[in-house]
Amino acid sequence: MDLILLLKRGSLGLLFLSMIAFIIFLILLIVNYTVKPIFNFTPFSTNNVSYETPSVVNKTLYSTNRCPNNTSLAFDTIRFSNFSLSFDCFLDGTYKSTDVPRVLFYFGRSPASITRNNDLKEYNGTDDVPKVLDITNTDILRVFNSTNFIIYLDPIKNDLRVGVVTKDPSNNEYLELLPPIQNVPINQVFQITMVLSDIFIEVYMNKKLVKTHKIGSTSHGVIDTSRVSGSSTIYSPINFIGDTIKVANIQYFDGVITSSQVRNLTNAPLNIIN
Repeated sequence: MDLILLLKRGSLGLLFLSMIAFIIFLILLIVNYTVKPIFNFTPFSTNNVSYETPSVVNKTLYSTNRCPNNTSLAFDTIRFSNFSLSFDCFLDGTYKSTDVPRVLFYFGRSPASITRNNDLKEYNGTDDVPKVLDITNTDILRVFNSTNFIIYLDPIKNDLRVGVVTKDPSNNEYLELLPPIQNVPINQVFQITMVLSDIFIEVYMNKKLVKTHKIGSTSHGVIDTSRVSGSSTIYSPINFIGDTIKVANIQYFDGVITSSQVRNLTNAPLNIIN
């Protein structure tokens, strides 16, 4: 009888301790998402990798008006990995018959020159666009030869894609594409934030995480920083797409920001882009 009573008391004690631990965890979770990051839920994080958390935003460009096409974005400092980029985007729904990917942002030493429909083709195959492309089946690697990332919209559909350029030990280059963000809004401003590190890339839409990708998981390579140099800057949308797509409120962070920082440090989206 005493043993049964002891077991009951022990069970009640464990239940009480479990409830206290759960309450403490809930409090820490609230602090993590509202005050200061405590936990790292990124699936690709490792114990021996640390990132500098940016304390300031280097610069916000075109905070109230549209950024012109083919424009070099003059941020104070530029990193070619371990940085974050946020921007507002507006599609006016105008249909333009083209096979050209509607490129929004990329690194370059000069703006990309695209004047004809056959100057740039996303994929030279006939089936669905694969996750990994090389220079034989995409013009992106050839035309945008000074970048290791690219953000663009599908030539026809309102799908947004983000890609990163990697290279394998034999210096073969590949374009790794994240799954597309399908059916982005038309005639409505939406915000995209890209977080690019050496080992992973995250994409947020309206401050919510929508895509995550481990760099090299499909190409067995590493991010290719040899394509960019000190003279490279981030460029705005290619001139070919005209004013069918507008971007503004462009914000650059000189480090990898966390999900809570995306929510708290990125600007509020504009109501309209003029």
